[in-house]
Amino acid sequence: MAILSNVADKAYDEPVEVVKYIVHIASPTFKGSGFTAEQFKTHIFHPAIKVTQSILSAANKRTTVKRIILTSSMAGITPFDQFVVNEVNKVFDDKSEVVPLLSGPYSNPFKAYAASKAYCLNTIKKFVQHN
Repeated sequence: MAILSNVADKAYDEPVEVVKYIVHIASPTFKGSGFTAEQFKTHIFHPAIKVTQSILSAANKRTTVKRIILTSSMAGITPFDQFVVNEVNKVFDDKSEVVPLLSGPYSNPFKAYAASKAYCLNTIKKFVQHN
């Protein structure tokens, strides 16, 4: 097992050399006040995307990887207003479509997190279609 805190480009290339399975279960987020819209983008949105792309790229270079499990969140398939603001009588599940990407700047960390989840799910779908 490898636990990586470095999300730099190609950070997963070496650990993936010797594995059959990859499970990714984390995504950056934070809570508190005094953060800027730019920090939401640079500390939540971009790192989540970079990790997803890096894992997929590293796994695609190896014939030994048999399965990749990338967990997500309801935030990636539930429209933001229905997730947070309005009460909705709808079930969102694995058959739900990925929501349109919330464009920045993000006014709070959850909007950045939700946008990163939607972007990552779209990235995964494209990867599966092309590989």
